[in-house]
Amino acid sequence: MRGVLNEQTKTVHKSTDQTHRLAACGALFHVSAESTVSVDVADAVDEGDASRCGRCFDDAGGY
Repeated sequence: MRGVLNEQTKTVHKSTDQTHRLAACGALFHVSAESTVSVDVADAVDEGDASRCGRCFDDAGGY
């Protein structure tokens, strides 16, 4: 599954639109495109030390 990584916070979000890199939770609305990158969610969490957004992913602990 593809997601959007906020490189500043090391948080992966569910993507709603790969072109604009918007997150399902809306948290990336004001984050610049230079600070986000499209990633594979599992790889970013397992190998990249990122965490999943609690608002985007039900099993990530909530907000």
